[in-house]
Amino acid sequence: MVLNIYGPSGSGKTTLIKELLKTNKIKLFYELLMNNKISMDEDFFNVSLSLIPLPIFRGSIKEFFDCYGLDIYSLLEANDKLKNLSLSIFDFKGKNDIDSFSKRYLESLSAGEMRRLFIVKSLISKANIVIIDEPFSNSDSRLFEIIIDAIKNSPRCIVLSHLPIIEKVDLKSGDLMINIDLAREKVLQL
Repeated sequence: MVLNIYGPSGSGKTTLIKELLKTNKIKLFYELLMNNKISMDEDFFNVSLSLIPLPIFRGSIKEFFDCYGLDIYSLLEANDKLKNLSLSIFDFKGKNDIDSFSKRYLESLSAGEMRRLFIVKSLISKANIVIIDEPFSNSDSRLFEIIIDAIKNSPRCIVLSHLPIIEKVDLKSGDLMINIDLAREKVLQL
C-alpha cells in the first residue's frame, strides 16, 4: 500500500520523515494514516530509505549492494515490476551480465539511473516500510510508469513527491494521498 505525501519543493516532506525516524514514530505514523497495523515485533522493525540528496558512495555497484547486505543476484529472481525497474538501469539476462554491470562504479551512472538504483535497493530490502523521496526525478513518462509499478508492488511504501500521484495509485486497495500540511497535523496526534 502506498502512502503518498505531497507538497511543493521545500515544504518539509523530507524533514517530517526524518523527524519521525529520529523519534521512532514512523511506524505509528504509517499505522495511523493507513489504518494498517504492521504486525512485526518492534525489535525487528526496519525501514529502507531512498532520500534526496542521495548519499555519496564511492565504489562499485556490487559494493553498494554489499554495503546494505543485499545480494545483487536477487535481481534475477525479482518480480516482473522490480525486474523492469532494474532493466531500466542496465540490461541483464543472467549472472554474467550482472557480473559485468556490478563492476561499474556508481558515479558512472546518470542521475536518473542512480536514482532508480537507490529505489531498487530500497525495494529489494526486507524492510517493513520503504520510504522513497521524489522517485520520479530525472524520469520521463515511460520511466514514471515503470517506477510507480515497482513501488506499488511494495507491501508498505511512503512516497514523498512534489505532486500528488492520484492517477497512479489505487485508492480502492488502500493507497492514500495526503498533503504535507495534513501530514503535519496527523503527527500531532501521535
